[in-house]
Amino acid sequence: MEKNEKEPSRHIRERLKNIRILNEFSDIIVKNISDPTAIMRKGLDYAMRLTGFEAGYISRVDYENERAIGITYHNIGRVVFNKINKISSKSLSKLLRFVLPSEVAHLQNYSDVTIPYMDYFKKQNYVDFIIAVAEQGGIPYAIIFLCSKKKHTIKAYKLRVIRAFVHQLGAALAQIDVNRELIKSRDSLRIANQLWASTFDAIRDAVLITDREGKIIRSNKASFDILGIEPDKIIGRNVFEYAHLWCSKCEEIFPKVLSSGKSYDFEVKLQKNEKFLVVTISPIHRGIDISGTLFIIRDITEKKKMWEQLAQKQKLESVGFLASGVAHNFNNILMSIMGNLYQLESELGDAYCGEVEKIIKSIQNSIDDATDTIRQLLSFSRAHTGDKSKIDPSEFLSEFEFLDKAFPSNVSIETRINCENCWIFGNSQKLKQALMNLLINAKDAMPNGGKILIEIDKKKLPVKNPQNLKSGEYVVISVQDEGIGISDENLPKIFDPFFTTKEAGKGTGLGLSLVYNSIKSMDGEIEVYSQVGQGTKFAIFLPAVGPPKIYEKQNKRQVPAKLLLVEDDGILNNLFENFLGKRGYEVESAKSAKDALKRIEKIEPDIAIIDAYLPDSAGEDFIWAIAKKCPKTPIVVISGSNPEQNVTKLLDSGRGAFLLKPFKLLELDETIQNLLEKKMKSPRWN
Repeated sequence: MEKNEKEPSRHIRERLKNIRILNEFSDIIVKNISDPTAIMRKGLDYAMRLTGFEAGYISRVDYENERAIGITYHNIGRVVFNKINKISSKSLSKLLRFVLPSEVAHLQNYSDVTIPYMDYFKKQNYVDFIIAVAEQGGIPYAIIFLCSKKKHTIKAYKLRVIRAFVHQLGAALAQIDVNRELIKSRDSLRIANQLWASTFDAIRDAVLITDREGKIIRSNKASFDILGIEPDKIIGRNVFEYAHLWCSKCEEIFPKVLSSGKSYDFEVKLQKNEKFLVVTISPIHRGIDISGTLFIIRDITEKKKMWEQLAQKQKLESVGFLASGVAHNFNNILMSIMGNLYQLESELGDAYCGEVEKIIKSIQNSIDDATDTIRQLLSFSRAHTGDKSKIDPSEFLSEFEFLDKAFPSNVSIETRINCENCWIFGNSQKLKQALMNLLINAKDAMPNGGKILIEIDKKKLPVKNPQNLKSGEYVVISVQDEGIGISDENLPKIFDPFFTTKEAGKGTGLGLSLVYNSIKSMDGEIEVYSQVGQGTKFAIFLPAVGPPKIYEKQNKRQVPAKLLLVEDDGILNNLFENFLGKRGYEVESAKSAKDALKRIEKIEPDIAIIDAYLPDSAGEDFIWAIAKKCPKTPIVVISGSNPEQNVTKLLDSGRGAFLLKPFKLLELDETIQNLLEKKMKSPRWN
């Protein structure tokens, strides 16, 4: 009888112990309600106390990515845990299908279920296992895996207690998940509202939101900048109270938007400040109904100006192309005159003297003047870019003397050259164009006349200098006027593209930007000094270099050769062919790219003379085609303007030479002889 009395007492104590464990775990959950990891760590401790198992681990189920990730472990060893702390989707799926129906599974036989990584536990002599899944609403949150090296008898009431414990854990983790999602949603909503508000006010266009009656519900900060409307003061007012200030059409368009459900946009000009606005009125839909309208008012004044400036730039480019085309044709005419004049000299023989000689020299001087004029035209056109070479700026200052005639009579140009051998390495055309822009700006800055001073000097810059240039000797070219000057406000912006202080139609805003880019491309710097009412001075700093070497011309013997001549101008073709024939060359003549390609297949010329611009080909492609067909043939490119970049690369590689029309016929002969000599000496041509 005594033994039977003790059994219920022990059973009650066991149940009280289990209830105490469950209550303690409830307190743990309450204290760590926002920390699921802490709850799972404690959950493993309490599960082991509840079951009496000496080892185990707990994993968090990541059901979105279909895997389980280990959180903590007891007595199974770090090495083993590191190997099993991630359960793949395939193993997890099998495990959940086995455990979920009962929530808690007690295993004493390895064949009961394929447990992930069971081999690791078998090697450690574990024989008893409990697997429990903490779930809520069919969603698994955690897996508890307990193991023991001795077998346990777990009665039905004990399994119910374990299930109750697992329910606690699942409910807690589910609640944490819900709370987290609620907090996340709340924060996302708050951030979205803040983002919407800041984005709404960051929009640079004026934005007004109205209801169906036109009452303004919201407006952004740009409304004041564009329309002069205080955002806070117009909320609740009707949009038509203000629309007449910036758009008389709004009242007409508004009902059309509501009735049609379509957006309308139109352009208006404000007479008060000459602003250009584009107004867009769009419907705001709430389901199938239209609840209000959205006004977007964009200030396009600057864009309008930009388009006008771009149109002006395109006009200037068109003028550049026209100038290039005119120069090319004019150079052909000059070339023809010069060539025929040379032949006339040859034909005159002893009669070339006295008045005849004076007349011919007068014609030659006129040709030289025309050549200078056309090259000045080319130097300021888009097509004439040229390459870098050693140049002395003082040598071409005289070319700007013609501006004295073009400028008003009350504007004079003075030049001062304060140094000798002012050589720089750059592009003469770009430098001329930059100086031309500065001179025109100087003239425009002196509406009442004055003097423009162009000065060339040398200056040695130390390691640290205001220009941020490398130390060394620099040639300084300055252009100074006595004009109206530039304000401190505008001075930092004068090199910006499209910036101009001139009236509409009197400037593109590109001149000083082009000057800046040209000087930078020659490794130089440009500074400006100005004072309102006192004039402006631009100073260009360019690295100084030594003068070029002078090579004395030597009398070369005449080397016979077979030539391919490709020139589409009939007069020049005949002129070159006659001249070269008389000089002892065998000339094969062609007047088109197509004809030249046919002829070159039959002969392999010693030298090819090709006009860069032929009507039936892209000049540079044709020239490269000739170079590929006849790799042992040097090419003399002749043109009325400088060659394109691809042709320049060919010439730079040593494959030929370039002659700018008009040139003297003897220059052509000398160029051919130079190439023939190089060809005989160089292994690449043999």
